[in-house]
Amino acid sequence: EALKVNTNLTQLDLTESTIGTAGAAALATALLVNSTLKNLSIRDNSIGTEGAMPVIEALRTNTTLTMLDLGNNNIETAGAIALAGALRVNRTIVELDLGYNKLGTEGVVALADVIKAHPTLAVLSLGANNIGTAGAVAL
Repeated sequence: EALKVNTNLTQLDLTESTIGTAGAAALATALLVNSTLKNLSIRDNSIGTEGAMPVIEALRTNTTLTMLDLGNNNIETAGAIALAGALRVNRTIVELDLGYNKLGTEGVVALADVIKAHPTLAVLSLGANNIGTAGAVAL
């Protein structure tokens, strides 16, 4: 709730905070209206694809977030594909960490297609995602 009205906070690190899917959904709701947060880490929360989806969807309208760390959250291929769709609209993300998830080849291929022409994405971490040869070739 505080992020909805806060006008000063630019960084929030919730690494290993056991936020759960409900916490991720609440953060996503705040991202829809917050206009100051630039860096958000929700790494190591095991929110899965279900918990990541509201955050991913919030990227479609959020215009201030420049760094998002979703590493080690058990996000699967469907989450990567949804993220690729959100990145087609989002023009502010500069750094995205998706390491240690379960994105798979298909998810990374979808992301690779987006980064061909994304205007701001400069850092993309995909380590430990079992992307396979096809994912590496796509990148």
